[in-house]
Amino acid sequence: ISYVTNTVTAKYRELWLVNFTSPLPVEVLLPPNATLSGVYTSFTSLRVEKERLLLEFPPGAVMLSYALIPPLPPQPPRPAEGGAPAPVQPESPPSQQPAAPEQPPSQITPPEGGVQYLWLVAAIAAAALAVVVAALLRLRRRVPAELSETDLEILRALQSAGGGMFQSELGAKLNLPATTLWRRLRRLQELGYIIVERRSGKNYVRLA
Repeated sequence: ISYVTNTVTAKYRELWLVNFTSPLPVEVLLPPNATLSGVYTSFTSLRVEKERLLLEFPPGAVMLSYALIPPLPPQPPRPAEGGAPAPVQPESPPSQQPAAPEQPPSQITPPEGGVQYLWLVAAIAAAALAVVVAALLRLRRRVPAELSETDLEILRALQSAGGGMFQSELGAKLNLPATTLWRRLRRLQELGYIIVERRSGKNYVRLA
């Protein structure tokens, strides 16, 4: 079954986050011009189909992030060299002088914006290749998932709350002991997923 929904995706700054749970194996096909940023749960396959990344996940939690490469903006037409066209001269009778040698065509220089865009695309492509290689190595070595189910529940709860909530509210929503919740929050903060702030004398947890 293929479907499109806005309940499994969220945007944080320049990254799109895909986060859902499936009771069956599932395939995630990224949109065109998408660059994979991170995969936070175990997956079984990673390949390219029609210039789009396709990831396969086993039953369970699915969480990944990606960025979209902006399209190249259209360049305005360049004015002809020499300014205004030269006035038309009246025709003269043909002479016997030899024809002038043909001039080689002028070299076309790409606009600066196009060069910068090509460098940007090359840099993003290199970063995407590094992410894919790291993901394949992780799959080959069968390293366990970086985030536990409790970690994913915390991130989902923060996402459903609009990006942040107080620690006491989070513990009540997930029915977690205070010590267990604090230990998971410290780990998620060390990994860069969340930020814990002091507001009104209480801990406020928000997505990074």
